[in-house]
Amino acid sequence: MGLADDIRAAGARARAELRASLDYFVYSEAVWTQAASDAVADPTLAYHNAVTGSIVSASQFQTLSLDYTQRHLPEMTLQHFLSVFEVFVADLLRLWLTAYPKSIAGKTLTVGELLDAGDVPTLVAQKVDHEVSEVTYKSPREVFKYVEKRLAIPVPDAVDLDGLAEAKATRDVLIHATGIVDAKYLNRAGALARAAIGERISVPKPYHRGVWELLLRLTADLTSAAAAKVP
Repeated sequence: MGLADDIRAAGARARAELRASLDYFVYSEAVWTQAASDAVADPTLAYHNAVTGSIVSASQFQTLSLDYTQRHLPEMTLQHFLSVFEVFVADLLRLWLTAYPKSIAGKTLTVGELLDAGDVPTLVAQKVDHEVSEVTYKSPREVFKYVEKRLAIPVPDAVDLDGLAEAKATRDVLIHATGIVDAKYLNRAGALARAAIGERISVPKPYHRGVWELLLRLTADLTSAAAAKVP
């Protein structure tokens, strides 16, 4: 396959993974809801986790079901949505920079790096990986400015970039601060911040779906724009 085909394939994989992740959320929610209904119908039901030793009665299971479907499931799948998108952006950049390595030709090389690599293709792959790793850890605006510079495609509009920045800030506070909003979240989320310092961030269903739709659309737009730029 040529570069354009590789880009389209990467985009298709990412969109398929995003759809599969939303399916997981929707169907898991349905299963938990049905299980809670079964617990209401049969109050003698009990569930035992042999690993932790916990035992949940039918009445407790109803409360547990709400917690899982309203907090754990949306939080986990939101994190996966963003991970899929970030991997796609990294794959896109890696494909492009590998095909056009002269775009990073100004990077300093040492004799030791060349000797360790053994050949030019290996050295290029190492430098591309390093470049991609550096870029993808930056803010959405910085990432897309880099994409614009290297691929000559326009960045998303301010509304989309702000939404992406807030979603990533939500993901980061879930992972690194157990969901409790801190100053970093407020700084990264900006005007779209959804909670104050010390409050627990939430992932309600409309927000969850909105982030998914944004990432699906950005993936499709980036795929089309990048593939169209291939000579």
